[in-house]
Amino acid sequence: MKLSNSDRKKWMRTYWNDFKSFAWEYALMIVIVIGSIGLVHYSKVLANAKNEYIQELEQYNKQLEAEVDDLLETTEAYEEAYDALEEEVALFGSMFAEIENEPGGHEMLKKLYKQTNQ
Repeated sequence: MKLSNSDRKKWMRTYWNDFKSFAWEYALMIVIVIGSIGLVHYSKVLANAKNEYIQELEQYNKQLEAEVDDLLETTEAYEEAYDALEEEVALFGSMFAEIENEPGGHEMLKKLYKQTNQ
């Protein structure tokens, strides 16, 4: 069955008026539903952004931990070298003390000291 132009216009006008009355009647509910959907979507986007930021911080933290481990190893190596030098200084100090106490030892050390500091 085919509608005439006037019947079609009446039907469209009626349909449009029904739609407008429905929209006005349920406007608050429609706004709330659309707003809720928007808030849920915004919350998901915000949560994803925060998760990405947390992952970046965790990666940076791992890098810092690796650097700290490297620095601790380097510090331990320096401590070992320092301890070895400290032992050598103590050994040479004892040797110089023994030479100093020998006859003519003081003069010999004095002569060597002058030669090295010229």
